[in-house]
Amino acid sequence: MEIGSDVILAVKTEIENMPVKYKFIALLWYFEEFTVVDISNILNIPEEIVEIRIDKVESMIRPTILVEGMTSARKYSKHFPVVVSKAFDLIIKSYQMPAETESRIYVNILNTCLS
Repeated sequence: MEIGSDVILAVKTEIENMPVKYKFIALLWYFEEFTVVDISNILNIPEEIVEIRIDKVESMIRPTILVEGMTSARKYSKHFPVVVSKAFDLIIKSYQMPAETESRIYVNILNTCLS
């Protein structure tokens, strides 16, 4: 199944509108594919909080994906991480910093979110 650009754009918008604490969790979990333990260490928060925030991110994005046409639970669970990762690709490209290091990109994303 090809993931439509309308689904990815809708998820991109949803991510951009998330509170920063969820946006950064989504970036580390879905885009960078860090483990819960890694994210816990990076953000200096308990693993349980990381898991709760991952669940919250999914609950924020799920309605957007379902509305945009992924009505099958099987399709949804299979493609959810791919859709979120592709949405982050678009977000990062929108910052137009291809030569920047990853850490610099993260800093710019966070600064933008906080401003």
